[in-house]
Amino acid sequence: MARLLRALRALAMTVAISLFAIHYPLSTAFAEYTGGAGDGSSYGESINTGLGGTVAAIISSASDQRFYVGKEPTTAKTITITDTTAGAITSSGDLRIRIPSSFNMTWYCEGDVSDNTFSIGNKPTVTFNSAAELTNGSGKVATSVDVADVDLNDTCRLKVEYSTDSTNGTDGTWLDPTIESGTITADFGTPVLDNAAEYQIGTASGWILTSSGSNTIGFNWLSKTDLSTTDDTSVWLRFTASDGTFISTVVPSTAFSIDNVAPTLTFGYYTDAGCTSSFTNDYMKAGTYYIKISA
Repeated sequence: MARLLRALRALAMTVAISLFAIHYPLSTAFAEYTGGAGDGSSYGESINTGLGGTVAAIISSASDQRFYVGKEPTTAKTITITDTTAGAITSSGDLRIRIPSSFNMTWYCEGDVSDNTFSIGNKPTVTFNSAAELTNGSGKVATSVDVADVDLNDTCRLKVEYSTDSTNGTDGTWLDPTIESGTITADFGTPVLDNAAEYQIGTASGWILTSSGSNTIGFNWLSKTDLSTTDDTSVWLRFTASDGTFISTVVPSTAFSIDNVAPTLTFGYYTDAGCTSSFTNDYMKAGTYYIKISA
């Protein structure tokens, strides 16, 4: 139910929900639920109910969901309640979902039987801009993303992860990177870095601000610290933003190259007459010589 109650959005949709509660043993066909015990009961397709906006609100589910009396608790799939931007569902407005006491079901929020409240709002968003290793041998990966929140929250934070075995930015093993201190930049505000935190960029000492709009965040990943012997053309980063209440969709970077392996150099010389692979003579005859360096 926690997922149900966190799934509120300010976008209009035209979909419907069918929700069933079934009592075993099942000996009759589904019938309209009228309360009390019975062999079977169901709620049919919902109807739109205006909540104050110019367009009716919508309640929707990706698929029918079945819950069985007397069975183990079942986690509900996401159900979305949608009002228009001019509607009555707001952070200060009141929304109540009434489950009849005779429905013989218990609904919990956040897994806490004592807390049946929920938050209304929108998820922040992350947009990937760029990630590329510097060419100075430092192993630093200069990275840029945009963090935005239509609710204009000034308590946003950013989680960064990396992978060397992902094939598309969604699969694979994801690890915690080391972000360079003192390299965090922002269009506005001063986000603070805490490499020990799950969300490394943005803390109570300095959040990512979005009240002025989308905020471009830049930082360096110290890839040589985490991948000291890596020479790979397909390394990924991925990003997740949180505003303290809602969590964004995970956004991957594009694949990029990491080369933290120093080249092996071989020194020699050659003349117009041919190549000599190493310096073996105590002295050289007069003439024209060329230095050969092979990586």
